[in-house]
Amino acid sequence: MHMDPSMPLLTGTALVIVLLALLLKRFKQPFVVAYMIAGIILGPHVLAVVTDIGLLNRLGAFGVLR
Repeated sequence: MHMDPSMPLLTGTALVIVLLALLLKRFKQPFVVAYMIAGIILGPHVLAVVTDIGLLNRLGAFGVLR
């Protein structure tokens, strides 16, 4: 069975977001803070998990529009 190459990236990103959201919920912080911290951690400047700037721009625009 063939797996899409972006599936591990999306799964790992979702896992990081969920774990951060659960951690920050204990400190009574909104989920938006977890999303922002996950973006900083996974972005090209810290761990560089996501390095395609064009993909980040497209996903960011989709999130704003939808």
